[in-house]
Amino acid sequence: MKKCPKCGQIYPDVDEFCDECGERLYSVQTGNMNKGRSSQTSGRGKSPVPIIIGCIVAAAVLIGGTVLCVNLIGNRSKNEEASVSKGQEAVSQVGEEKKRPRLSSSAGSEETIDDMDEADDIADEILEGDLSEEGVGNGAILDHEGEAHVTVDDQSSNPQTTYETYYVVNCQESITLRKSPSTNAGEICQIPFGAAVSYVETAENGFYKIIYNGKTGYGLAAYLDVTAQAQPKAASDPGTKASAASAQQCYVAHCHESITLRTSASTSASEICQIPLGASVTYLDAAENGFYRISYNGNTGYALASYLEFGEAETSVSYMQVVNCKKSITLRKTPSTKGEEFCQIPLGEVVEFLGTAENGFYMVSYNGYTGYALASYLTEW
Repeated sequence: MKKCPKCGQIYPDVDEFCDECGERLYSVQTGNMNKGRSSQTSGRGKSPVPIIIGCIVAAAVLIGGTVLCVNLIGNRSKNEEASVSKGQEAVSQVGEEKKRPRLSSSAGSEETIDDMDEADDIADEILEGDLSEEGVGNGAILDHEGEAHVTVDDQSSNPQTTYETYYVVNCQESITLRKSPSTNAGEICQIPFGAAVSYVETAENGFYKIIYNGKTGYGLAAYLDVTAQAQPKAASDPGTKASAASAQQCYVAHCHESITLRTSASTSASEICQIPLGASVTYLDAAENGFYRISYNGNTGYALASYLEFGEAETSVSYMQVVNCKKSITLRKTPSTKGEEFCQIPLGEVVEFLGTAENGFYMVSYNGYTGYALASYLTEW
């Protein structure tokens, strides 16, 4: 019998080749011997490179796995040690906090922290457990549960501001406290005549910033003064008609030379005439925007209340005589040769001298008119 050395098929002795794989057939004994020889020859013919590469790869995998295992074990050990350490610190901290005394006296005199930032920092440090008992600042209180409470005294950190007291004057009944320094601003409330307010600062448009009954706003400066004022009587009040003229007399004050009598209660209104310093006017009533309605030399108009004082001016009277002219000189409404004429003052007439004006004029009073005349035509009488 013959046997195929490759696939192992058995054939009769007459066959020479295997029908399956085409390998030459050998007798059983001869085939075994040749198979061994063929195996040795095949083994010697193969390259050793794949075997070496495989060994290297296996060694690298083994070494990498070993290193990874070592690192994992080391990290786990460190984490366990850190957890144990934190747990011990937490236990120690709780024990220390329970031992800490309450930092407040029975009399309630808790000390304050002046700086709000410092207070916040202390509170954060206490809550985080990073502040020792010696580091607890003034005003920080630990309750029985170890929680921190920080108190700040507002009076020490914000000292009380002292304001100057002003009074409402120069009006009949009240003035308006407004939201902004403008006569068009919204009204907060009315402040009655004579009421005291706290002056804060001077604002724009002739206003003061003031406080009244806890409300902060703006009031016209013309109606506010550091000195309280007696309220003027209205000319139409019953029982005052006989003395109305004397009770309502005002005089011009607080200006250099004169003030303007206007057609309406506004600084942009047209001018009626100038009223010289010290001149007497008749008060009629209070108007808006810090004006009074008054009468002067037969003209009725409006003048700023801040330039008017009730009563009679205390001034020394001096007189001058008209000289250096042919017949008369002109008494004008303004200190200008183009000013409108009041009347003529004849040569030799005596006038009341009120003051020196611009453009070479004197302010004088004559026959109930107060106006301006050229100084070159007047001399002391």
